[in-house]
Amino acid sequence: MEKLECPTCSRTLTTKKRLDTHILTHAEAKCDVASLDNSLGQNDYPDATEDQLPNPFGILIEFTKLIECHYFKSPKVTESTEEEILFANKLFESFLINLQDFVKEDDEELNIEDLPSEFVDQVSISCEDSGYSEIEFIDEDEFDPEFKPESPPKRNRIDDVYITFERKKEIIDLWEKHPGWSWKSLKANGAKEIPDQSRLYQWKKEVQNPSKLQKFRMINKDVYEQLKEARKSYKILRSSHLRAWALQKCQEFNDSSFQFKASKTWLDRFKSSNRISSRKINQLISKREVKSAEEILNSAKKFQLDIRSISNKYPKDHILNTDQCGFSYELTSQRTYTHKGEKIVYGYAQSPKNLITHSYTVQYLINMEGHIVGNVFVCLQETGGKMGPTVKKDVESYLPSNVTLTCSTSGKLSTSLNEYFIEKQVVPFVTNDFLYIVDSWTGHTNIDSYSKYSGVANDRPEITLKVIPEKCTPLAQPLDTTFHRQLKYLAREILACLEVFINIIGINPKDNWTPRQGALRLQSLLHLMMSAPIFQPMIKYAWFSSGLSEEKEDFLNVKQACFTFENGESNFCEIPDCNNPRFIKCARCRKRVCIFDFWISNHFNFCESNPFH
Repeated sequence: MEKLECPTCSRTLTTKKRLDTHILTHAEAKCDVASLDNSLGQNDYPDATEDQLPNPFGILIEFTKLIECHYFKSPKVTESTEEEILFANKLFESFLINLQDFVKEDDEELNIEDLPSEFVDQVSISCEDSGYSEIEFIDEDEFDPEFKPESPPKRNRIDDVYITFERKKEIIDLWEKHPGWSWKSLKANGAKEIPDQSRLYQWKKEVQNPSKLQKFRMINKDVYEQLKEARKSYKILRSSHLRAWALQKCQEFNDSSFQFKASKTWLDRFKSSNRISSRKINQLISKREVKSAEEILNSAKKFQLDIRSISNKYPKDHILNTDQCGFSYELTSQRTYTHKGEKIVYGYAQSPKNLITHSYTVQYLINMEGHIVGNVFVCLQETGGKMGPTVKKDVESYLPSNVTLTCSTSGKLSTSLNEYFIEKQVVPFVTNDFLYIVDSWTGHTNIDSYSKYSGVANDRPEITLKVIPEKCTPLAQPLDTTFHRQLKYLAREILACLEVFINIIGINPKDNWTPRQGALRLQSLLHLMMSAPIFQPMIKYAWFSSGLSEEKEDFLNVKQACFTFENGESNFCEIPDCNNPRFIKCARCRKRVCIFDFWISNHFNFCESNPFH
């Protein structure tokens, strides 16, 4: 870039326009403009303040903000990789060049048309000692129409594009397959990144003899690809496997000058840059199940496409999905706050070997319109699969109106209990032909169970039964993809608060949350919250997340709707004459309620927006 020096103050400027403006500033200081003081105020003259270079530390602050804004998902690190150090050095060199060339200018340019006419008519500035014989303001009539300013040279944008080593290798491989092609032929046939012939030979040299940095990149890429391939078949990997792959790739270079040890530092940087960590294994699967993973995915996609193609034939409130969800009589968290270094971490449970392991089943029915249909269906675990007369009478005295109750020996549903569910939960709510989506459990797929309650023969709407393929429910069942997880989250929050804030020894037995009555109260409150209109978009989203609907809804989850409070909102219960800390915001009446009013007083009975009274 051409450098121009001011003859008056020896300042170096980059363009002739900036030099002319700068010299005009000197001339203006020497010129006698006393005759213009009456017509021109001090603020009417152009600003002649010396240009200043920007402060590098100010640039660093703004650059950091831009990085945090555009790469907020990237993990912050305390050490740099060799590749990052090299890139930083190159970036600093470019920064020094740009810093010297950059001159901060005012937004307002010095324009002859903006000056007063008196100044144009009277001022003729002579700058003989500057090397310029005369600088004159000329009229438009005297302007040479044939003058054409020279355009700045076009920047070669190819130089600005980073070409990866892999891409360079692809181009060189293409060249070797067609040795008779010129670089222009290569450019026209898929290698558009080539700027010229010399660059092509440079790339060939780099590919044949990679730099140390390129070798590190090749090792990292090879190890990452092998890791991805191994995890596709769910192989269990350790640090020793990653190091072995890295050393194996290093040996392929056959370069004694390249020292690589697969050290702990390299391993830590590799894991950090690729977001890899050691995870606890939740489930072990067989080789047969691994092979069928692709088949499961294809079956799920086929089922999703089938449902989307026929769903427009039914009203959204008549497209239904149901599934069972197991609940332990006592739900506990697997984590707790305690002191660091505690070797054995204990957790309290009322009955660690009984209530934790014994369970009962709840079953919800939802539609594509985003509503929970009917009551929550609860199947308790009872000896002999039935309740005695005394127990039955006692249960009926406190059974909530939004709970439909049955029981079995195991606490799970059977084919006959599924028919009872259809009779009580489905039949009363369908008035037109409907689409019924269930999983592949035997009780759901028994056609005889549905023929009793549907069809022209029974003077009832026709049912179209769709069974989700085996092992596809995590991908294609709305209740499994979203709803049940939110339901369990709400249940754990309630029970965890009860364990800490309510003394189990001193409370009334009917308020205990582990016996039969406590389980029914819990399910009643859960149903009251989850069936609130505020969660309708969430249930709609469940259909989208399962691939059965193309309508994506923005929604609030349980944590956002019930356990997130506005800034400035009171920290205490909103119930009159209660000064206890708030626990939950009711999903229906939107009041802040403490755990005592929510559970002991039973918010189901006092919620102003409860439709089940």
